[in-house]
Amino acid sequence: MKNYKPRLIESKIKEKLDLFGGVLIQGARGVGKTTTAQLFAKSSIRLDIDEETQQLARLSPKTIIAGEVPRLIDEWQIVPSIWNVVRHEIDDRSLEGKGSGQFILSGSAAPTDNETRHSGSMRITKVSVDTMSLMESGDSSNLVNFADLFKKNVKVNGISKHDVDNYIDFIIRGGWPQLTSLSPENATKKIADYVNNISSVDLRTLNSEPDPIRTAALIRSLSRNIATNATLETISTETKISRQTIRKYLDQLTQIFILNELHPWSTHIRSSVRAKVTPKWFFLDPSIAIASLNLNKAKLLNDLETLGFYFESLAIRDLRIYAHYLGGEVYFFQDSNNLDIDAIVELPDESWAIFEIKLGGDNLIQKAVKNFELLRTKIKPEKWKKCMSMNIITAKNISITREDGINIIALGHLFVK
Repeated sequence: MKNYKPRLIESKIKEKLDLFGGVLIQGARGVGKTTTAQLFAKSSIRLDIDEETQQLARLSPKTIIAGEVPRLIDEWQIVPSIWNVVRHEIDDRSLEGKGSGQFILSGSAAPTDNETRHSGSMRITKVSVDTMSLMESGDSSNLVNFADLFKKNVKVNGISKHDVDNYIDFIIRGGWPQLTSLSPENATKKIADYVNNISSVDLRTLNSEPDPIRTAALIRSLSRNIATNATLETISTETKISRQTIRKYLDQLTQIFILNELHPWSTHIRSSVRAKVTPKWFFLDPSIAIASLNLNKAKLLNDLETLGFYFESLAIRDLRIYAHYLGGEVYFFQDSNNLDIDAIVELPDESWAIFEIKLGGDNLIQKAVKNFELLRTKIKPEKWKKCMSMNIITAKNISITREDGINIIALGHLFVK
């Protein structure tokens, strides 16, 4: 495809198609699900084209699913009944020896329990698509392999031309595939329109009746509290919306993949340590928060503390994408003494690595080093042995391993393979 930039998720889709009858590719509107799915599909149909196509899917679903395989059914959730039709068809074809790689479903809303109460387990598997990491958008210098950070005593090094101005551009522009060639100023105009349409377009795919004013107020509040442990009470006070309504809207924003919940990491801590359990909220992409608050480079440069939170959001986005590529997950740690570790990435083999995320500067670096020392006192020795590296992600242009073994890594140096 012309101008298509390869995605890390491609290998996961191929792997799943080789194993399952169907693959559900899910993610927010605009992240490139359909374009990536078309790399694997031999035939396709879109259910968001017109009402006639949707009516045909309801009345004659066999017509919709017929075609060379893998058959892509795009925006399937518009006609939710197609899920069980596909499930049954996979069962029937498996009896004929055609078990894997039959269907690709793509959609911008997670299926509800009601839609999938007749489970697609062992038939249809799910793959989630995010916006693009700096590696995928072509903005990484590819100097530090993320996978190497899960090996003992690996040293990092590299230098590039990235500076804080570049990272602000990446935050404002985001990782939307169609916007990576635009200037940050033009990209944020399109993202603002995207944010304004979340109520009228995205949430309505859930058959809900969202209040546009309340939705906008909630998104602005989340944008102000990005990368923090803002409670429902805090958000309710800011927005004048009841906690019950906020909880409902948070769930809905998660269901359309606009919002991600970063969970606390509390395994294998010493018995005397009380870990906090309130999650942190991050948007799919930091550009959503920037657009919702009408921020620009000048405003961010005048408020470095706020810029630090948005840089953390950018880093968490990329860490999640790289971790998921390796089959891992990202958490944060915070205890009752307010020791706060920005990110802990754990892989399936239980190896893990620690990440503090700082714009830069000696004071912030030393604070991160101190946090690593404090964390070590709170983790059981047998678990600490599986900590492969301690890393400080910065908005600088140099990556280096200090004499104490701690890695200072420029975010724009990371890649994964």
